[in-house]
Amino acid sequence: DPAHTDLAPDALALVRGLWDQWWNVRKTHQEPIRFNRRCRPLNSIYRKLALLSGFIRHFGENPLPGMIGIIEKESVEDAIRIFMEKLSPEDDFWTVHTSFTTPVRDCAAALIGRDRILELLADVLVPAMHAYASVTKNFKQIVKIESFFLTLPKTGSNLTIRRAVALCFPGRENVLKTVAAQQGVLHIYKMWCEKLSCDCRECPICKLV
Repeated sequence: DPAHTDLAPDALALVRGLWDQWWNVRKTHQEPIRFNRRCRPLNSIYRKLALLSGFIRHFGENPLPGMIGIIEKESVEDAIRIFMEKLSPEDDFWTVHTSFTTPVRDCAAALIGRDRILELLADVLVPAMHAYASVTKNFKQIVKIESFFLTLPKTGSNLTIRRAVALCFPGRENVLKTVAAQQGVLHIYKMWCEKLSCDCRECPICKLV
């Protein structure tokens, strides 16, 4: 409530606008969500909501048809560029704040980074688009979506990926070039390496190779 909260001028202007919008819909709201605020400031719920708002602005409340349309109309490279831009919305306030009451940061921070966008595409959005195209039996869309997925560049490496690469491709740390290759190696590692305690002699894949 801007009438009861001490806010800096830039935050006050934003909050007043949001408050006016909220006042019109307050009677239809659900019970408040009990947010867990135990997180890094840059991962604050305020910034996450700003990121979600940017997503809705770009793609609407029914985003899958529009996202599939981008993949259909554009080259794979251009589609990746468009998604990278639209999934990291510019926000003059939230790129330099972590809440309504915190001071301006010394340096701006994007609401979401490159690797997280690629993970979001690979783990959530592309599977959702693929499922949508499969349900509607649009096989041309399915082919386009699969081609898009196979072209997505790799994300940052984590401990499991590094361990899997060291085991499967010793001495070739940069062998994985796409997120699909990373997920393929992770699948092999989870399905076989972990279950066999990394005993390559017992691995059916090694026996085939």
